Amino acid sequence: MSPGKPKLVFLVLLVCLLVGCDGKKPIIQTLIPKDEDACARRFIEAVRAGDYPTVKQIGDFSKSNSDETARGLRDFHELLAREIPISVETVGFNAIYNQSGAGDGHKTTLLYQIKFPSGWLACDVCLDRKPNSLRVVGTHFNPLPNSLEAINRFSLKGKTPGQYAFLAACIAIPIYILLTLIVCIRSQAPRKWAWLLFILFGIVQVHLDWTSGRMGLDPFSFLLLGASAFRPGMSSFPWILSCGFPLGATVYLHRFHDVAGVLKVALVLTAIVLIVMFLKVT
Repeated sequence: MSPGKPKLVFLVLLVCLLVGCDGKKPIIQTLIPKDEDACARRFIEAVRAGDYPTVKQIGDFSKSNSDETARGLRDFHELLAREIPISVETVGFNAIYNQSGAGDGHKTTLLYQIKFPSGWLACDVCLDRKPNSLRVVGTHFNPLPNSLEAINRFSLKGKTPGQYAFLAACIAIPIYILLTLIVCIRSQAPRKWAWLLFILFGIVQVHLDWTSGRMGLDPFSFLLLGASAFRPGMSSFPWILSCGFPLGATVYLHRFHDVAGVLKVALVLTAIVLIVMFLKVT
């Protein structure tokens, strides 16, 4: 992709929280580009069968080290050929569109979960579409100890103290904000509606990947009620927890009420919620 003056529209289409009209088929199955999916599946099958002439016909690895590419394809073949796959499921994709002097084109990366009788394999295939061609330009694979759904299922087992503390913050902050909203609504504070809007949001988001424990920071952001939990795709993807500092609630309580009193109630309610979660969520 030309780094000069790209006109990029980045589409992250790992948005499969919705369900198709039949109530069973994930909406991703209706959104994935069919030609790219067919080409990627043909490539995977060619590698599995050791059909390297077809791999060479479909793929364009001219920008990669030839020895590393050949070694990687052989390793991929050994993983795929050990057993006949039970299923090859598309679990996500993204597309990057650009316009350059050479004409329009885009790259698409599709993520597959391959199920074998004795294990699982994650595989992503990157394809480059140009006006007159569609070629595979890269692939990565990773054996899995279980299905992505099982790996990324929300669980409280085996987490670090830091993850438990972050989860507690994601529960405590909305409770703290809601309690402050109740106090504000019942008060006679001046410019009450302005205070209510200020209280509603947390600032400076911190993100946590619940599966891996990786964290990120978004300093210039606002978060309604100071916390959120979402998946950037289907159940194959990890939960992302986010929380922000409840600046508005803290400033309001410091000025008009009792920060310590509201905080104590919020912590007690948070402890109750956590106890229930540990009893219900494995």
